[in-house]
Amino acid sequence: MDVKRLNRQSERNPGSKLALNWRVLGLLNLYRVLVPLVLVSLYSLGGGRRGLAESPGLFFAAGGFYLGFALFSVLLVRKRLGSAKRPWM
Repeated sequence: MDVKRLNRQSERNPGSKLALNWRVLGLLNLYRVLVPLVLVSLYSLGGGRRGLAESPGLFFAAGGFYLGFALFSVLLVRKRLGSAKRPWM
């Protein structure tokens, strides 16, 4: 059996389990992007000035880092770099 050929065929079928896995990763990345945006916007609107963070600079840095990580994850999933199509495997 040619495993590479089977992988390519399963990716084209929208009902396959592999396509479902990629859709789930896409939804997870949407959540990853929305969480830091919502937290930073709520903090900057004044909702959490007292109890949310002791150090606003650290809070914004962590939010920015997490947003950058989320956007990088979106790019990886869009390019499907995490798939089993790597030539060295």
